Order: sequence, then structure tokens, then C-alpha cells
Amino acid sequence: MKNTYLSFYGVMMTVLVGSVVLTYAVHIVWGNLFFVNEPLHTAIEAFGSILALGVSLILFSKNQHYRILRKNVLATGFLGMGILNGFHSQLWPWFLSASRLGRRCR
Repeated sequence: MKNTYLSFYGVMMTVLVGSVVLTYAVHIVWGNLFFVNEPLHTAIEAFGSILALGVSLILFSKNQHYRILRKNVLATGFLGMGILNGFHSQLWPWFLSASRLGRRCR
């Protein structure tokens, strides 16, 4: 049992350190390259919003039987995150187009 926890934490630390090292190496090699894809960003935000709302619904439905305060707080947090992510994903392109229009009108 103890070896299982050690190997799990070892794998997690390896993934964490490896991702930091890989991010730093990519930044050194391609530091001046920026990839901005607004439709992809919107799709990822909307998908994250749907996932957060789904998790909150699952936690709220499980909480009906047990009335555990921790699950209730966690479900409320996921619900708030899902709503904010949803608004962010849908309103961000409109804000960008409005700011670009404002710059052109000067």
C-alpha cells in the first residue's frame, strides 16, 4: 500500500516537473512565436463551462441523499465557475470586436 502511494506521487511529480521543463524549453526555442486562435479559445472555455456545470449537477444530486456541507460548497463552487466560464466564453469575442471598433473610430 505504501509503495502504491509512493509510485503515484512519483509519477505526479515527474509529470509536473517534466511539464515545467518542457514549457521552459519550448519558450527558449520559440519565445517570439505567439499562436492566438480565438475560436479555439472560445470552444475550450465553453467545453470547460459544460464540464463544470455537469460536475456541479452530479454533486448536487449526490448531496440530496446525504446532506453533506462539503459537497454542497464544492457543488456551488463548480456551479459558479461554470456560469462565469460560460459568460466568458460567449462574451469575449463581442468585447474584442467592440474594442477593435472603438480603435477604428478614433
